[in-house]
Amino acid sequence: MANEFRDIGRDIRDAVLDAVNSGDYSQLNSRITSSVSAAIDEVNDRLKGREAGRNDPFPRWDGASAAHSQSVAKKQEQAIFARRVPGLAGAVVATVFGSIFTMGFGISAFVMLVNFLVGNLGRILFYALGGTFGVLSAAGLITLCSGAKRLGFAARFRRYASYLKGKTHFAVARLAELTGRSKRRVLKDLRLMIGKGLFLQGHIDDEQETLLLTDEVYTHYKNLQARTDELEKQAAETEQERLLRETLARGEAYLDAIRRANDAIPGEVVSAKLYRMESVVRRIFEQVRRDPSQIPELRRFLEYYMPMTKKLVETYQQLDDQPVAGENILKAREEIEKTLDTVNVAYENLYDSLFAHTAVDITSDIAVLKNMLQQEGLTGKDFT
Repeated sequence: MANEFRDIGRDIRDAVLDAVNSGDYSQLNSRITSSVSAAIDEVNDRLKGREAGRNDPFPRWDGASAAHSQSVAKKQEQAIFARRVPGLAGAVVATVFGSIFTMGFGISAFVMLVNFLVGNLGRILFYALGGTFGVLSAAGLITLCSGAKRLGFAARFRRYASYLKGKTHFAVARLAELTGRSKRRVLKDLRLMIGKGLFLQGHIDDEQETLLLTDEVYTHYKNLQARTDELEKQAAETEQERLLRETLARGEAYLDAIRRANDAIPGEVVSAKLYRMESVVRRIFEQVRRDPSQIPELRRFLEYYMPMTKKLVETYQQLDDQPVAGENILKAREEIEKTLDTVNVAYENLYDSLFAHTAVDITSDIAVLKNMLQQEGLTGKDFT
């Protein structure tokens, strides 16, 4: 293809030289247009050939294979790698026409400059045509660089993929070592490739050290990281914090059991009693959370009262589920309902008792404040 580029550039250069030497520029535009059109046709033919599977420098990875093992491997690769690099055809086109414009119009601009310097070309004509050719050559160079950059990106993806086939994760540093690129550049490539969807399930770990190629591995990594963070958090917590966490977790388990039984009981009267109970218990939990010194009281509460309450509620649910309610069932349900009222009153008193220390402290603070005001003479009638 490079030889064909040189032929097209030579055609454009010859057209310019003929026009300059003869002074007839009437055919210059048509000859250049013809050369460029021929290049377009050549590029289209090559791209069609690639679509048919001929001379493809980036072969697809989803081709069928006769061997079953190869077929399975292909399917696995499809799940990890994109079937094709997006924009590859455009990159080829940009490279082709960038080369044509750079060489063709660049040579033409140089030839016109030489003729201008030796006096064979007028100033106005040189500025008009030479400037145009110079701008077109610069545009071609920009297009060529853009296309070459995208082709290089696609080639690097193909190279990375060759090392990653059959892998579920791979060290970024090792990939940099294999490709001869810096780790920073490899990371940049991988991020772009993941962003463009070339790695269908690709992720980079939080430490920027490993490329994770499947969602399953990434999920396992995140779960392991969460577990590690939880273990570190637990290791850092104090004995009191650990005791509070375990105690509250135990209390929540009791509340969940009571709530499930409540959901299964259709009676509104009993449900109202249980909602009241849950509200009080949660206030008890919140107070202990604010004042962890009261953890022992909460633990006694959970050890003695909550298990019995849970048993009463679940028993009521079982009695309520019976298709026929005889005298014994009705009496037992009535007793449990009365007991729930007693339990609620007891729980509310327990909640109130948690503020006993606070009340004592406030009373003491008030007494101290009054003494200070009296000593300063600020409590008499003259305090105005």
